[in-house]
Amino acid sequence: MAEQRAAFLQLWIDGQPVTDARSRVSRLEVDERTDDASSFHLSLDMAPTDSGDWDALADGRFALLKRVTISFGLGAPDSEAPDVQDVVFDGYITAVEPYFGPSRVPDSSLEVYGLDASCLMHLEERTRSFSGLSDAGIVRQLYGEYGFAVDVQDTAPVRDPARAVVLQRGTDASLIRWLARRNGYEAFVERKQGPVAAGANAAPECVGHFHLPRPDGPKQPDLSLIPRSTPSVIELKARWESHRPTELHGEHIDERTRRIRSSTVTAPRFPRMGTTGRADILKARMAAVLPKRPQTKAVGLQYVDVPHDVPEVENLAWSDYREADWLAEANGTVQGLRYERILRARRPVGLVGAGKLMDGTWYVRGARHRWVWAEALARYEVDVDLARDALNGVA
Repeated sequence: MAEQRAAFLQLWIDGQPVTDARSRVSRLEVDERTDDASSFHLSLDMAPTDSGDWDALADGRFALLKRVTISFGLGAPDSEAPDVQDVVFDGYITAVEPYFGPSRVPDSSLEVYGLDASCLMHLEERTRSFSGLSDAGIVRQLYGEYGFAVDVQDTAPVRDPARAVVLQRGTDASLIRWLARRNGYEAFVERKQGPVAAGANAAPECVGHFHLPRPDGPKQPDLSLIPRSTPSVIELKARWESHRPTELHGEHIDERTRRIRSSTVTAPRFPRMGTTGRADILKARMAAVLPKRPQTKAVGLQYVDVPHDVPEVENLAWSDYREADWLAEANGTVQGLRYERILRARRPVGLVGAGKLMDGTWYVRGARHRWVWAEALARYEVDVDLARDALNGVA
C-alpha cells in the first residue's frame, strides 16, 4: 500500500491549461462508465465584479461545447508536480447552471456539466441503412466519421445485402450502443494518454471502443481493506444472489429454411475471475432443496431481439448471458490518496482483505472520481462499481 499523498488536479479548456484551476474549482466529479458516456460536474466559486457581472459566469472559457480535459494526479505533499497522473476525461461542456446563494458571497457558484467526446455522436438523429457489413464494420464506419481512432473487435456475420440490413433511426451513439448490446460488447470513447493538444477537436486524441469486457486485461494495483487504520478502501458493500440465469437458450425460426436455430450459452467468453460461479453454487444445493428435480438449472430464454443469421442467435444469447452471469457486485469508496495510481473504470483490479471468498480480481464497471477543495487541502476519493463472475468458494 502506498503512503497517503497529495492530490493534484489539472484542467485544459480547448487544449489550453487552466492555470487558476486550484483557486477557482471547489468540487469536481468525473464519472467513468462502461455502459454509458462518461461525464463530469464542475463547481466554480462565483463572485460579483466591479462591472456588475459575475466572474465565473462572464468567463468565456466555460461556455457550451467548450472542450474540457481533466487529469488527476498523486504526489508527495510538498511536491509541485504529481508522481503519477492520468487523464480521465476529454469531452465537452453540455450544460451550465449558475446558482446565486442566499448570501450571494461566498455561497454562489457556477455549476458546469459535460459529457465525453462521444456526445458529438448524439447531436443528430438520422435515418439510414447499412448493408453488406458486420456490426463491427458499421461501428468502425461510425467512429471514423468523427475522426476517432478505433479499438473494435470483429463480429459475425457480415450481413447479406439481399436479405438483411440494419436500419438506423436515431443518433449514431444510440446505434452503436444498440449494436454493443446485441453482441454483449462494451462501447465507449476514452482518451489516449499523452500530451493534450491545443484546439477544440478532441477526436484525434480519443479512441472509440467496441469489444467484449476485458476482465483478463492488465490488472490495476490491489485495493486493500487492511490495515483497518489506513486502508485504501474506506468502505465496501458486496452482494450476490441466487435467482439469475446460469444458462441462456436462444431459439429462433430461420425465415429462409423455416427451421429452428438454437444456441445455449453456459460460460463467459473470457476467463472467470474465481473458482465458483452461480451454476456451481446452485448445483451443489439442488439435491437438498429440490429432491424431486435435482437436475434443475436456472435457465433463461432469449427472445427479445430477432436474428438475421445463425451466428446472431448465439450472439444474442451471449449478450443476455453476459449481464446475468455477474455473480457478485460491490460498491465502495476508495481513499485515492492511499492508492498507488489513479483507479480507472473498464479495467480489472485486485482486492485484498475481504476474505477468501472475495479476495482476488474484480472488474471495475464504474469509477466516480471526487476532488474537493476545502480548507487549503484537496480531498480525492473514488466511488467504485465492481463486479465478478465467480467467487473463491461456495457462499
